[in-house]
Amino acid sequence: MSKYEMVVTGFNGGSDSTDDLIIWVAAESLDIIESMVAEKQLAGMVRTVGEVPENFGEDYTLPAEAEALEARIRTLASRQTTRVRLTLEVEYALNGEMAEDMVSRLQRMCEHAIGNGMLTGESAAEVEEYSMEVVVQEEPPSEDEVADLMLRRIEDGSIGVEDIPMRLARYGLMSPKAFVEEVQERMESYQAADADKELKNYRVSLHEEAGDKFIIHFECQAADAEHACEQAKDAYPNGEVLLAVLF
Repeated sequence: MSKYEMVVTGFNGGSDSTDDLIIWVAAESLDIIESMVAEKQLAGMVRTVGEVPENFGEDYTLPAEAEALEARIRTLASRQTTRVRLTLEVEYALNGEMAEDMVSRLQRMCEHAIGNGMLTGESAAEVEEYSMEVVVQEEPPSEDEVADLMLRRIEDGSIGVEDIPMRLARYGLMSPKAFVEEVQERMESYQAADADKELKNYRVSLHEEAGDKFIIHFECQAADAEHACEQAKDAYPNGEVLLAVLF
């Protein structure tokens, strides 16, 4: 008698938690197993069937234990769950209404639908758990702002080069809302740190026009020499900066 491995739908080879979705079956041939799966209408519950070495043990023997095997497969398959995210984004022309009122109306409408069983409709599925959040969507940071933030975090050592692949994977799997919240939090942290920087007195030497022989001096308060030069360029757009020093 040959031995076969039946893998029930939902098995994940990367986790030990689904090992019980593997069933070892003894049968004279693969045809017996395939016939049983077809007859009991289990095709959607059994992912694969493959032969294994004869020294493997067996959980069931076919055809004698066909009913017990069927019951086991159906029990295991009934444990399977799936998580679904519905994204509904609404842009209202308020016409005098308050945004907060529209949030409350939309939430009540969703709660009414949930209370009337519209998450499952007429299916046999059951809702294990659900969560809902209705909020006014804030304007997200621009692509350039996010890129500047990532570059700054790399330059200051907050993100190591070797961490970039993992960071990309993490951000890619985050919900858009969670990603925006994290980026905004990081940006606010940097903005606060920048505001706390001690400003120092700088004197910037420059030509008022590129190619001039005469040197002028621009004095300002800045966090560092680069910041001072930026201020000088703002004051003299056509100027040619030569040097920035503390004084």
